[in-house]
Amino acid sequence: MLPRNAFFFLSLIIIGTLSIITLRGIAITYAQTQLFFYFLGLIVIYLTSSKSLTWWKKTSWIWYLGTVLLILLTVITGSLTPRAVSSFEIGAYPFQPSEFVKPVVLLLLAERITRENLYSWTGRMKAFIIVVLPILLILLQPDFGTAVTIIIGIAAFYLLLRPPQKLTLALLLGTIVLF
Repeated sequence: MLPRNAFFFLSLIIIGTLSIITLRGIAITYAQTQLFFYFLGLIVIYLTSSKSLTWWKKTSWIWYLGTVLLILLTVITGSLTPRAVSSFEIGAYPFQPSEFVKPVVLLLLAERITRENLYSWTGRMKAFIIVVLPILLILLQPDFGTAVTIIIGIAAFYLLLRPPQKLTLALLLGTIVLF
């Protein structure tokens, strides 16, 4: 089964292949490592795009809990990089679970929006808990850059919902106070 957007997949193959050829001319060791991750990425993209939106919505909580547990595991047993414990080693490669939080949190928020009203008090509190838990764990590493990236993604997502202005101002002031 081809991914939903074959043009996108073909573009990734062409750009990735040209990048590896270019990198090979600079440093063959890096090109070999990049080639491994390139093929791994293509497989992941193919597998994720072959699943239906309904499947992603049904499994969003599983992905969320899995990423939160991986971040917690990283905080407990992660390898120390300069100033942060944000990854652990799988073989010779570092693995950073916080990178998976970015799409997974947005996926779960999108699923929640289709189920309940985020303008209600309970809807807002559920969304807040979904967002804050992984961000707090990431800040414990401490990985401030990843936490800010997630917050910016969530803010963009939130603004697409066209929220009430009073709520937006309150969240903006709360964010300023936190940072």
